[in-house]
Amino acid sequence: MSELNSIGVPATYLASFLDSPTLNRDQLAAIGGRAPFDIASLGGEQTRIGLGDLLTTLGLIDEISPPGWHIQPTLELESAHHGPLGMAAVTATSLDAAVDCLVRFESLRSPWTVLQASTTSRPEGLRIRILPVLALPSPGELLMEMNLIALVSLLSELSGRQREQLHTELPARYRPWARQLRRSLPGKVSLDQRHYQIWIPEPLLALPCLLADPGLHASAVRRCEELLAQGSESGPTSALVQQQLMAVHGQNPGLHAIAARLGLSPRTLMRRLEAENSSYRDLVDRVRLTLARDWLKNTDMPVSRIAELLGYGDPANFGRAFRRWTGISPGAMRRRQN
Repeated sequence: MSELNSIGVPATYLASFLDSPTLNRDQLAAIGGRAPFDIASLGGEQTRIGLGDLLTTLGLIDEISPPGWHIQPTLELESAHHGPLGMAAVTATSLDAAVDCLVRFESLRSPWTVLQASTTSRPEGLRIRILPVLALPSPGELLMEMNLIALVSLLSELSGRQREQLHTELPARYRPWARQLRRSLPGKVSLDQRHYQIWIPEPLLALPCLLADPGLHASAVRRCEELLAQGSESGPTSALVQQQLMAVHGQNPGLHAIAARLGLSPRTLMRRLEAENSSYRDLVDRVRLTLARDWLKNTDMPVSRIAELLGYGDPANFGRAFRRWTGISPGAMRRRQN
């Protein structure tokens, strides 16, 4: 867990879960006695806890709580719980603009994931997929589900009366609380998919946010940019770079462009990555491998199309790179996983 603890997570989320009415005084005392930190110290925008400590504490709560305990407390998170990012989202001019903010600044809300937004044609809309940028130990799947529910809650707040048009999709796995999920989440809920994702129909994206305020929005975005530039507050710089690369679907916009998105100079970005025994080139390869594996396993896209999406003009170059990363060809990887 020590490596995971280098990634800071907003403490407001855990504070809200510990404040849930499902936990009585004795249960809180039991959790506090075993938690790796003082649970009474949580609170405030700047308070962060290590991702490893968060997982440990969620595991303690899960041990003594009924199945599905996490659903209602997560749904009750308000925009303020997401800090400046929540404010930037709710004051945006439209739901589409709010989604852009959520994708751009996801690392402030959830430093272990990235949001990928892609348009769909049949039916027309926008799919927001949550992908982890690192392997999570138990209860990682529960944390991913809570991440999705929190995002659904925020988008539901922004969608108002149209929230029933949202479509939430979760990977297939055993969930004693499946009925509770379907009853609690707005719109359609599918529990037999391969990813954690939300689909928003095209007409909803143009909806104006009820609290739209250009001045407050600009101020909140500036604060998000400041926090993003403070890489140490939301995780190692290498993790932030991976999130930015995942957001552009494995394309390589160049070190200078990524540095600008993080509010850093190229020289500062290179220096921080070197201090973490990493490099921009290595991170590009890592993200491309993550996406390639996902697409080979979970889609029927031709290898040539995957190569194109990852920025390879020649599929043969992608094949050589994939063999260098894994020791086998893309086709062999697909056959092995099917």
